Amino acid sequence: MVSIGSGAQREVEDWALSRYACYLVIQNADPSKPLVALGQTYFAVQTRRQEMADDEALNEDKMRLLLRAEAAQGWANSRKEINLRVRPTNQSSTANHTRVTP
Repeated sequence: MVSIGSGAQREVEDWALSRYACYLVIQNADPSKPLVALGQTYFAVQTRRQEMADDEALNEDKMRLLLRAEAAQGWANSRKEINLRVRPTNQSSTANHTRVTP
């Protein structure tokens, strides 16, 4: 029940809106009304917070990819170095031995 101008009361329907529906209603309402201005401020702040969180996640993804690329390059260099150190010896001997150079 809500009071109306003449002092009488009347019953109003109760609505349940999704978050997105609330956003659309507030964004399209009159911002000169205090409650609407408060709602618009709320959604502006929440949008900015989400943008910052998305940027941080993107930076973390970029850092992870960079570290992954550096690790892959390090492994490639290590394999090359190992291949250079381990060389087959004379193939004519009866046993095929390898020699490791320091």
